[in-house]
Amino acid sequence: MAIDVGPGATNRATNKAALSTMLTLTNPTNETGCITSVELWFESNATGVIVGTFYGSGLQWTPRAAVAVGSVTSGAKRTIVVSLPTRPGDILGVYYATGTIDAATSNGGGVLVLAGDQTASGEQTYVLSDGHEVSIYATGASSLAVDGGSEALDRANYFVGGGTYIDLTNPTNLPAILTSVQLWCNTAVVAAKLATFSKNGTTFTPGAKVAALGDIAAGSVQTVSVWLSAALAAYVGLHWDSGYVDRSATGGLGVWYKSGDNTGEAAGSYAEYTTMAMSVYVSGFWPQIAKLGALSPGDVLKKCGIPIANVHAACGIHMAE
Repeated sequence: MAIDVGPGATNRATNKAALSTMLTLTNPTNETGCITSVELWFESNATGVIVGTFYGSGLQWTPRAAVAVGSVTSGAKRTIVVSLPTRPGDILGVYYATGTIDAATSNGGGVLVLAGDQTASGEQTYVLSDGHEVSIYATGASSLAVDGGSEALDRANYFVGGGTYIDLTNPTNLPAILTSVQLWCNTAVVAAKLATFSKNGTTFTPGAKVAALGDIAAGSVQTVSVWLSAALAAYVGLHWDSGYVDRSATGGLGVWYKSGDNTGEAAGSYAEYTTMAMSVYVSGFWPQIAKLGALSPGDVLKKCGIPIANVHAACGIHMAE
């Protein structure tokens, strides 16, 4: 189920000045999960903008999490990618050092106001502006499990080793720690490496870390434990020295290719194989889940559907079942 919170980032009749933290009571969060996108509409250019989620009741509210988004240009709805934990009943808040945000003084759900930046201040008592509204809105994902790539299936064709292949199908749905990768190889693969990539046109940039998978057997789903960070909407990429990894000619969103091992290199230009999909699939969890409440590490993994054995194998961390 999708998450949404806040009244909407629209062009409103009046504005509110800077240097106060403002929480909107309209449309509290409907699910536990992660807010991945925030929308704002400022009447004049803003700097030092911070958005966050807050929990509480009445006039007493506590920040759950906040992210500094910097400067926001005025005059239209602006959308910013974020990663904020939220639970049912949380509300959305904003602080900015300069500028004015679009607002209304009637027919709103109410705005809680307190002078200064309260996004990291613990529980505070706010003043209610009844009927007021500010132009902020956010959406996100209620699933806390993360996955990416195409299912590891026995497919009709294969890719040959020696290059780096990036599958555009199913980018990661949240910022993640990846804990498992599944592959289906047509023949045994030598020296496989897993990385995640961001895309800008035909240019792909690898993430900061690479997971060395080693040699992979052929003929069935092979599962390898990893511990690899991934950004929101990252694409799954694989390099291997030799051997064949299964692929389909149709049914995917395309696979991009560049010769050589580019998993730890700078950004580069790739060539596209349209409609293809590659039998490489990753799963993991959203690391900020701990901010959703008092959960043990084992509870975190169980909530995300991650076998504790995967963590044992990937990094030698032992937890009670």
